[in-house]
Amino acid sequence: MHRPTILLATSTVLLAFGWVHLTDSKEAASSEAVLRRLGQLTGQLETLSKSVDNLSSKVRDLDAQRPTVETDQLLGRMDELDAEALDRYSGLAQTVDANASLVEEAGRGLSELHSQLLPASSHLWRGLLAPTVQLSSPMTVGSGVLLPATEHEPVRVLTAWHVVRDILADSGTGLSEVPVRIYRQDGATLNASAKLLAHDNALDSCLLELVGEHTDLEGTALPTRAHLARMQVFDPVYAVGCPLGSDPVPSHGALSALGHWVDGQSYWMINAPTFIGNSGGGVFDARSMHLLGIVSKLYTHGARRTVVPHMGLVTPLGDIYDWLDRSGYGELIPQ
Repeated sequence: MHRPTILLATSTVLLAFGWVHLTDSKEAASSEAVLRRLGQLTGQLETLSKSVDNLSSKVRDLDAQRPTVETDQLLGRMDELDAEALDRYSGLAQTVDANASLVEEAGRGLSELHSQLLPASSHLWRGLLAPTVQLSSPMTVGSGVLLPATEHEPVRVLTAWHVVRDILADSGTGLSEVPVRIYRQDGATLNASAKLLAHDNALDSCLLELVGEHTDLEGTALPTRAHLARMQVFDPVYAVGCPLGSDPVPSHGALSALGHWVDGQSYWMINAPTFIGNSGGGVFDARSMHLLGIVSKLYTHGARRTVVPHMGLVTPLGDIYDWLDRSGYGELIPQ
């Protein structure tokens, strides 16, 4: 659309030549030649003007078509993107369908693993409650744990020394045996007695032996030292004992500390609720049901010595193994 500029220039040329034709009479003889030249130039200008008009028309047509062209191109690009997205979605759907069976299989595997990590109630009873015994006198009550024994071997009981010490002191007659109550899965109880084999006051640990022959008793599972070394804070545990002289009661929690020092002795701390009577009872790995330690102390608070049940202190089994080895009972330690 340069036509206005071209038309303006053409009018200027015609006026200029017209001015020469009217004022210069001396050149009248050549006026015809000039007019012929002007005619030729005018024809050329008209041809050029038509060309410009044609070009302008094409430009207007292109301007009119441009929105349509751009829209068509945009729609075409959108169609391409839609097709690409559909293709990708189809591929994703195929991938999901192809892996659906794998996901289902993985779910079954997790369910099986869960059932393995969380033992059935019957296994829990045999692993946690059956090895737990009650030690008591008219003034004292505590707990103990039956150790594994093969046929014709004496059955040993691991407990806290302060429980046995207080029971023996309560008799006032120099009693050398400790009353032991053993629990059966059918609800029946068996009364027995145990004699003292060894104890350590600083460690608050004691080893007893049941008097007489006893069969079909479920002893606890003892871990290796490597197992004990792998235990960490937050690992789940069960504390099992006879609080307030009750039948064995399990409580669930976690290891809270692995090096809690009291009076120069290192303890494990648990937040599984424990109470008076849990002393001497076991703390077990909730996943494998291996014995991890023996409850020794409970934190109390205030002048009335209110028990803080989620701050139990446990003598770790690794320290008890060292003591058993020193005391001549190293054969009880699993290799």
